[in-house]
Amino acid sequence: MSAETDLYAILSADTYVNGVAGLRIYPDVVPLKIQIPSIASARVGTAPITTIHSGIPIARLAQLEVACMSTSRVAADELADLVEAALGGSNFRITERRADLDVDKSIWATVLTVDHFST
Repeated sequence: MSAETDLYAILSADTYVNGVAGLRIYPDVVPLKIQIPSIASARVGTAPITTIHSGIPIARLAQLEVACMSTSRVAADELADLVEAALGGSNFRITERRADLDVDKSIWATVLTVDHFST
């Protein structure tokens, strides 16, 4: 499975994430005129993992950004907290968290950068 497929499976199955965002979990960007709160995720990089014995990748480390969007910073942070909890114990590792604001649309986002290890 891809990192994106794994992420969607975990978040869509989580009761708490669904209680806030429903199934509004999108690849890359949230479509226009979609209700928020919602979540968008995009792959921002992939690093092959090799050994000293061969240049052939034995695994991959994908990096994704997960934007948890809502009408206020507090609500975006709360959704991001739920996403963090849902990803706990999986093969995702959160490496960064930051706030973002779309001034034109008055939409706050808490953006999580996550790494996904796969063989």
